[in-house]
Amino acid sequence: LYAVMDFVVDNFQPIVRAFQTELDQLESAIFEEEFDRKTIARLYELKKELVTLRLAIAPMQDILNQLVRFHPGLVRDEVRPYFRDVAIHVNRLLEDLTSLRDIASQTIEIGLLLESSRQSVVQRKFAAWAAILAFPTAVAGIYGMNFQNMPELAWQYGYFGVLGFIAAGCCGLYANFKRLGWL
Repeated sequence: LYAVMDFVVDNFQPIVRAFQTELDQLESAIFEEEFDRKTIARLYELKKELVTLRLAIAPMQDILNQLVRFHPGLVRDEVRPYFRDVAIHVNRLLEDLTSLRDIASQTIEIGLLLESSRQSVVQRKFAAWAAILAFPTAVAGIYGMNFQNMPELAWQYGYFGVLGFIAAGCCGLYANFKRLGWL
């Protein structure tokens, strides 16, 4: 029984190491410039697989604890340390799986926060350009109403004055948004 349980526990260790390697790769992929939804989806699948594996290993902990502490007629005293050794390995595996699951959860959260931050930057850029384009639109809208009593219409340089005002307003908005880091 000891040999079988030790064999089973030892064969779980490469699986846990493979999960660790894949999680490290996915963690690195989260910080790439380009967001890939597949990375978040794979992280979620990996988290589910870690939980499933933990659920498969956890019952062994109870069984080994009973074999180490109870059943004196069933388990000889000289064999108990071997079961205790396997129980220690099971505990380490369960701790590793819990840590990996927590890291996967945190990586998912970090990925979503980074994507939200990237989208926020894009939205600020769109808002800044919309404001810059709204200024000449508003001024042109006022002058496109064909009012008779607009003094600058009679001025010889009125057209160039309004164009200069629009250019100065757009340049001022651009400089302000650039200073704020929106552009």
